[in-house]
This record gives sequence, structure tokens and C-alpha cells, in this order.
Amino acid sequence: MALRCPWVWPILLLLPALARSKDQGSSRYPVKIANTEELRQFLEDSELAVIGFFKDANATGTDVFMKVASELPDLPFALCSESDVWERYNINVSTVSIFRKVDDKHEALELHDGRTVDAEGLLRFIKINELYYLTEYNAVTAIGIFKSEVVNHLLLLADKKSPDFAHLKKRFRDTAPDYQGRVLFILVDATLTSNAQVLSYFGLQSKDLPAVGLYNTIKDKKWLMPAGEINRERVQEFCNKVLAELDEASEKDETESKTEL
Repeated sequence: MALRCPWVWPILLLLPALARSKDQGSSRYPVKIANTEELRQFLEDSELAVIGFFKDANATGTDVFMKVASELPDLPFALCSESDVWERYNINVSTVSIFRKVDDKHEALELHDGRTVDAEGLLRFIKINELYYLTEYNAVTAIGIFKSEVVNHLLLLADKKSPDFAHLKKRFRDTAPDYQGRVLFILVDATLTSNAQVLSYFGLQSKDLPAVGLYNTIKDKKWLMPAGEINRERVQEFCNKVLAELDEASEKDETESKTEL
């Protein structure tokens, strides 16, 4: 598969060297889901949730799911064996599903006798697809960013060690829900050597930070927000302007295509 995000590919080269964290969180049992309303509410309450659809405790992959759930205490996990819920979500075999709000996406990993997965494989599946309203860019999330059907990537390039970083991050993240399904909001830690080429792609140096840039994967085109304060109003203005430009270009292409026919 050819990569379509030039700002993403450099860090993918580091992927073979990435070792998953060995830190263990406190163990907890996944929530038991009894009906479709409970699942709907569970999903509504979380930006991202992991659901294990297993008929019983002996089903393929259940033990692996429970192990991984205990290693990721900050993620909401749930179990469901109810047939009506399975039917509602088109589940036919043991499945681990990730539901996320940022792009209204449902990623599914089906498990059966011919296809099993170990804890490390399931952990990798979750981490790759772990996208939020604001996703921090690294070697693993780069894959999920690339896989997402959302073609507009808005990047906050910043020094995470700067005194005002927490406020900057919050202002940026709070803007993200307004663009659900249209724009992925991505945080790039500019202090990491592995991210140097991301700055270079946008023509930035450390003295230019913090900065905001937008990349469209279809047009293979980038925009840089004019220097100045990074607040909700300016980010919205920048996003709206670029999206309007893209919509106009898309309408023009569609009109020209119909004319040619």
C-alpha cells in the first residue's frame, strides 16, 4: 500500500524499533453489556471504547481480551454475549471492536478457529486504531492516522516542555469536536528528533513554534496558519477557510467532470 501522507512516513521507519510499554496498570474487569441500550450509552460516554463480543468465557480470544484489558486500565473495555446486540452490530463470530467518535469509525478484529491473536497482537490492534479528538503523533498512531478516512489533518506542532503547553493543548483539543468526521486534530511534539522531518515538511524551525498546519491527503497539499496566538477563534477561522477552499475546488472538479461527459 502506498503511503499518501508525506508528513507521516518518516516516523513509520522507526516502527520496527518500537517496543511496547511494559508498564502495567491496575487490573479491572470489563463492563458487562446486557442490551443495545447499555452499549449505546457506554459508547456515548467515551471518545473511544473497546468491546469484546464473545459468546462465553471459553470463546476464542476471551482470555487474551481480558489480559489486554487489565494492561490498559485507562481505556473503557466492555464484554457482550447478547445475541440481539450482536445482530444490531452485525457480529457473527468472536470479535474485538473499537468504536471511536473522532471519525465515527468502527474497527473490528474478528477471531475464530482459523484466526487467533496473542496479547501483543491485540494490543497492537488497539494502539494502531486509538484515535481521539486530539491524537498525539507517534510511530503507532501514525498508522491509524493514515488508515482513517478523514483526509484533513490539522497539526499542532509544539514544545511539550513549554510553560503554556497545557493551556495550548486544551484550547486546540476543545476545538476538535466541531470538526468531527472532517478533520483529525494531531499533536506533534517538536522536541523529538523523530519529528524533525515533520517540521521540515511545513518549512518550520524551532523558533517558529508553536505552529498549526493542515494537510489534505487527497490534494497532497499543505497550509500553514499565519503566525500569532493559537486560540479557538483563530484555529476555527483557519480550518473554515481551508475547508471552504477545498469544497470549492471539489465542486469545480465535479462541474468540469460533468461538462466533459
